[in-house]
Amino acid sequence: MRSNSRINLANITNGDSGMSELSTVLMWLIILVEGLAILALFRQVGVLHMRLKGTGARVSNSGPAIGERASPITLTAEAGNRITEMNQRGVSSLILFITPGCDSCDDLMRSAHSISRSEAASTDVFVFSMSDDASRNRAFLKKHALAPDKFADASSIVEAYQIGGSPYAVLLDPTGVTISKGLANTLEHLESLLNARDEGFATQDDRIRYNNAAAEAQ
Repeated sequence: MRSNSRINLANITNGDSGMSELSTVLMWLIILVEGLAILALFRQVGVLHMRLKGTGARVSNSGPAIGERASPITLTAEAGNRITEMNQRGVSSLILFITPGCDSCDDLMRSAHSISRSEAASTDVFVFSMSDDASRNRAFLKKHALAPDKFADASSIVEAYQIGGSPYAVLLDPTGVTISKGLANTLEHLESLLNARDEGFATQDDRIRYNNAAAEAQ
């Protein structure tokens, strides 16, 4: 009887050991499946992020036509120098149309300073006020420590440029041809105009559509 008991206990122990090993295997399989699911989720999030990344300035039908010579500009900057659509340094001109008292315009000026520093070799940033109120324009200039030789009252060209709201950005090549344009509220919007120039697309949305089409064709 004792011998039989020992045999039964051994069988039970071996059975418990087998169940434990099976449980361990199943646990690792579950962890592996969960890991693969998480990786797949991260991949989908990455794809979505790339598709949404770089949302560009909102392009409208207003403003100078892309690819065409912009309307002539002859303005006197706050510093007294003359500003035209032809860049004197032979680089691109990023023109920001603003309105004093516009909160979005105030917020955009930090981005304007950032672009002025990072793109100094290839782009001049001009700030054009849509208001003809000299005192408000000077207050805006002083508030944001803007360069007086690149700030001007542009109320006389707003109609010709068909600027319906602010802040609005127009990027011109050195000869005055419009490269890209759009309503711009953030640094990302301004960068999208510059990226459109550097990558040969009229707008950031065009670039995104091109990349998505290329990805689907693979």
